[in-house]
Amino acid sequence: MKTKQLFWGFYFLTLGVLFLLAQAFSIQIAENFLWDSWPLLLILLGIIVMVRGHVVKTVFTILLALAFALFSFGIVQDFFGPNEDVEWESLEEANPTSEYYEYNSSIKFADFNFTADWGKLTITNKTDKLWEVFSSETNREVSSTSEMKGEKLISEIRYKQERSSFWNKHRENFEIRLNVNPVWNLNFKLGAASSVLNLKKFKVKNLKINTGASDVKIFFGDKYPVTNLEINAGAANVTVYIPKESGCKIKGKSFLISRSLPGFTEDANGDFVNKNFENSENKILITLKSAAITFKVKSY
Repeated sequence: MKTKQLFWGFYFLTLGVLFLLAQAFSIQIAENFLWDSWPLLLILLGIIVMVRGHVVKTVFTILLALAFALFSFGIVQDFFGPNEDVEWESLEEANPTSEYYEYNSSIKFADFNFTADWGKLTITNKTDKLWEVFSSETNREVSSTSEMKGEKLISEIRYKQERSSFWNKHRENFEIRLNVNPVWNLNFKLGAASSVLNLKKFKVKNLKINTGASDVKIFFGDKYPVTNLEINAGAANVTVYIPKESGCKIKGKSFLISRSLPGFTEDANGDFVNKNFENSENKILITLKSAAITFKVKSY
């Protein structure tokens, strides 16, 4: 039997069995498993291309079919399954789970390090506290520590991963609120994320995002002279919004699936700069360290 026939045969067979099991036992696959494990498809495909032995190629073709069927099943569930999202505007009222740190005027700088296995993350609102984190999940174990060093407060917030994350479809929402007074260093580590970070109101010196797979929208303001953005992602769709008057430079060794950089030109170092970069009082420096990324910069 040809490997092509073998692949599609096992693919449809596995997909049918998964849907039958889903109807009988109400099983669902968590999206964090899908997003974190997608490179497995590329690995199996690469092995199939390289190996020569018929038996070995057959085994890995079957494994690829099984993995592809599992991913297809999870994607169909995500699009057509029940929607368990919590509306952002009602998150605080719907669930009282929150972490926070009180603000005082001695805090001039603030490092905010946030870690979660996966979820939807948003920053849109300010707070009178130093920072607040609202979570849509009540039973999640969270550790939060803060340490004052001179005029800087360093905060570490970690939402621990659930053990039974494979068969339980779960969408967790995080809403973060920041105080407008300190200068911020923001560091987000997420297994996979859909994020809207509206930072127009805040003085952001550094923003670092580490994630497995993401759909990220970032809005920068002009509250700090030089803002550094670093993105390290397995696969990402990133859109950065900058003020029209701001200068911007983009550098990195990422594999770009596509890019949209209107008004940018390539300099002698291979970096991309906009026409305002040299003379602007506010600059945004972007470093891309992603395996595969669709990247856009838009002015507002």
